[in-house]
Amino acid sequence: PDLVRADLAWVPELADLGVLVPLSKEMPDFQEIADRTYPGMLATNRWQGEYYGLPLDTNTRVQLYNAEALAAAGVDAPPATVEELMDVAAALKAKDIYAFADNGAGGWNVLPWIWSAGGDITDEDVTVASGYLNSDASIAGVQTFVDLYTNGYMPDTVLGDSGGLSTSDGLAQGAYATILDGPWMWPIFGSQYPDFELNAAQVPAGAGGSISVVGGEDIVLTQSSKNKAAAAEFMRFLLSDWAQIEFSKIGQISVLTEVAPQLVELNAYYEQFLVQLETAKNRPATPAWSRIDTLLQDEIRLAIRGEKSVKEALDSAAAQADDLLADYTD
Repeated sequence: PDLVRADLAWVPELADLGVLVPLSKEMPDFQEIADRTYPGMLATNRWQGEYYGLPLDTNTRVQLYNAEALAAAGVDAPPATVEELMDVAAALKAKDIYAFADNGAGGWNVLPWIWSAGGDITDEDVTVASGYLNSDASIAGVQTFVDLYTNGYMPDTVLGDSGGLSTSDGLAQGAYATILDGPWMWPIFGSQYPDFELNAAQVPAGAGGSISVVGGEDIVLTQSSKNKAAAAEFMRFLLSDWAQIEFSKIGQISVLTEVAPQLVELNAYYEQFLVQLETAKNRPATPAWSRIDTLLQDEIRLAIRGEKSVKEALDSAAAQADDLLADYTD
């Protein structure tokens, strides 16, 4: 193929295999186009100092909440901070309502907690995890996530256990007060729970602010393409205002910061996502990420089950991640 619409986590892997064209070297107007996109999304295309793609569409996780469930605990607004979430959680528990629910403990799930606490996964150059993934701030972020479970404020769905209410069913039915999820949930709730009023707010802020995780797809140009100039021109079209707005009409958030006001006119619920995207970060751009993600979830689930402390789990995860990252360090 000439172009590939690639999950953002794939780009470093494909770049490392040598099958992609470094756009930052070969596309004269690359920087001009790149400057119009969200920084967190653009960063997913960076590998060893060059950019091998451009953002195509994006999303992130925001706080979705059931206002009636919160009202049962005497709360009239979603928790704006982690402290507020923990404060309301006890009152919700007394009403047999979980304050929060999630369906896993991997990067997509825990990175907002780590980043919002002021922590990180690796250094800026993605060469080492020790000192970052197991920093005091990262430990604090994961500790909050674990405490939600051990205090009875979060259901077993976080462990991947089947048989319980899904995050979407539980939120709509009032069993869960809040979840973190994406813009694709609006049509799902609209068809399955048409009478449920879905509300959105920013991820609860910690010491590092309110920071979520970037999702979406990038567009990349293959080395094997026999039509590189035409393919690059089509990429420019895909990053035009018109094309990006058309994508947003079918539920794919534009990567262009300038078109944000027009997106809110299309779907009012985009507003919270667009605000969250201003600070959202990308998962570490490395070919090792999928393996790091797996070991991170395994270690955090050990902490959730009480088989390790959070520090022990993250110390172990950081050491394992260091070994994987070493394979890609000059």
